[in-house]
Amino acid sequence: MKREYSRMLGVVLSLLFVLLGSATALAQEGTSPIKNVTAINRIFSDGLKTEAVVVEYNAPIKQSELKKSDFEVRDKTITKIYANDTPEEASVGKNGRYVILQLSTDYELPVQIGEPAHTGSSAQHPSSPQNNMPQQTMAEMLKVRGNPPAHPAISLSSKAGGNGLLVYVRQAGTLTTIEGNQIEPQSDWSYNQKDVNLVLDGFSKPDFHDPKTGKMMKFSLFVPYHYDPAKSYPLVLFIQDEYSCRPRHDEPLLQGLGGVVWAEPSEQAKHECFVLVPAYFNAIADSSFKTTQDLDITMDLLDTLQTLYNIDAKRLYLTGQSMGAMAALAMNEKYPNRFAASLLIAGSWNPQSAFVMKQKNLWFVASEGDTVTTQRLRTFVSALEKSGAKVTRSLCDGRAPQKEFQKAAAASGNIKFTLFKSGTVVPSGKPDTSFNNRLYSWRIAYEIEPLRDWLFRQSKQ
Repeated sequence: MKREYSRMLGVVLSLLFVLLGSATALAQEGTSPIKNVTAINRIFSDGLKTEAVVVEYNAPIKQSELKKSDFEVRDKTITKIYANDTPEEASVGKNGRYVILQLSTDYELPVQIGEPAHTGSSAQHPSSPQNNMPQQTMAEMLKVRGNPPAHPAISLSSKAGGNGLLVYVRQAGTLTTIEGNQIEPQSDWSYNQKDVNLVLDGFSKPDFHDPKTGKMMKFSLFVPYHYDPAKSYPLVLFIQDEYSCRPRHDEPLLQGLGGVVWAEPSEQAKHECFVLVPAYFNAIADSSFKTTQDLDITMDLLDTLQTLYNIDAKRLYLTGQSMGAMAALAMNEKYPNRFAASLLIAGSWNPQSAFVMKQKNLWFVASEGDTVTTQRLRTFVSALEKSGAKVTRSLCDGRAPQKEFQKAAAASGNIKFTLFKSGTVVPSGKPDTSFNNRLYSWRIAYEIEPLRDWLFRQSKQ
């Protein structure tokens, strides 16, 4: 009986091994040759878009055999295809395990508008824990940027458990390896696990626990790649619009170029600087000239950063859009001796504060079609002029603003007031409303190089 049992057990095990081997073979046959997919994203004036997809294989792909029809990217247009030996974009392809699919970004993301945040909400300032984070810990957190990504929430695609962009790709043609082997087309779609967010991943994302108020503030900080403690650097402080006020580090960075354009490699090559982007939970300034405690916490944060880094106190710059412009003006009023210049997009402030700012370097930019903001700005700028400020006014075409802004930047006067001509801001097919003119004005403004260059030419006396 035992011998018969042993014989039967051996037969069963043999059959099991055969079945497992067949199943493994079938699984291998049905397994995609694509090893990994990564999305390469960048912030544009209208938000975060995927500009390239990296498809990784186990074997090096022959560059000369690749053509655009070899791949499909769902809902995207492939503009260029090439192989590379590193998982990144390049001007010229080479044989390698990575196939780079460059995508068209010539489309407009919709304006994401939710309920505006309310000023002074009780949820505005989470309290710091009882064991407040020591300064050294924050300093260590500031070093975490780039790799590993500084924004884990958007470093993984939504299917991989994060909040990053999701891209589906399929190999539609036959690929040839450098050894002459063929990789047949695939019927199934693959998706990206990981997102690489250019420039964005260069920001660190600590929390600031303010010892003065006992409150916590999330923020993102870009440190110059070649930071030298022996040199002093300017700092740009960007303040977001109220519609992106959320309890996440990345919300104000994802809204458009206002927070990230200063950290672009081309911009850093001209104006090496720190970039500070607080993430406010709720609105911190409104049209009735009310502000919150965030102004003080932001200044405490700035003071702390100046103890950690060699930041030039004479070259601190403020910029913001809509609510951010109002908050920037409120900070200029409350701290009149801190900032060298401010770039203010689509926002105004209390005319009674004009006397305090009459000698400041301020550049106001708005759209003529944004009638509400324009009316308030005219009142505020007139109050500045009556207080003794020298004001220069200009009217520019929002469709081709570079040369016109060069003239405006060269004009004399410490206060500049520039309007985009009516009808040149809102894209065709969109309602040309006052609200849309406000939203689209900052999509244009931060792309204007003379505006950014003007800011860095200013220095506090």
